[in-house]
Amino acid sequence: MMNLLRKLRRLQSEIKFHTKTRTFTHKQRARYQQEYLKTHPEQQQIIANFRDNRHSVWALNADTQSYADQLLAKHLAKQMIAGQETANIDQVRRILDRFFDLVSHDYQHVDVTAPAEAYIQAFGHEYRFVTTELEKKAISPALGDQLYHEINQAQTLQLMDLTATSD
Repeated sequence: MMNLLRKLRRLQSEIKFHTKTRTFTHKQRARYQQEYLKTHPEQQQIIANFRDNRHSVWALNADTQSYADQLLAKHLAKQMIAGQETANIDQVRRILDRFFDLVSHDYQHVDVTAPAEAYIQAFGHEYRFVTTELEKKAISPALGDQLYHEINQAQTLQLMDLTATSD
């Protein structure tokens, strides 16, 4: 609801501006911008600074999101190996996704083909299978470590993919 109100306020201010300046087409807007920057050269530096800051924030947001994904994947793996409940990880993932979306100002929602809970359950089954096979000594500890590593990497990639598709 807040996103919708924000979009409506933005649209209202854009309509007022374009009506006032009589800039409705892309050519009119580009011409108006060039003329404005000729008469206000100090604005060029302000615009450049704003763009640089925006790109810096987006880069920092992407780095922070990547680090948060890695931490969540490690914590999820630990909980699954221990046989603990993992629903709280999904809740944390949703909260973080929303936060990162707000920071990046990306308000488009894209549906994921499968719910995040299905992925979490699948990774849990994989972890339990490897643990069971290790306990039965059906696989070597080295192979078990490699499988845990592969599952962890797949899980991290899936979390990143879920994050990317929600952007």
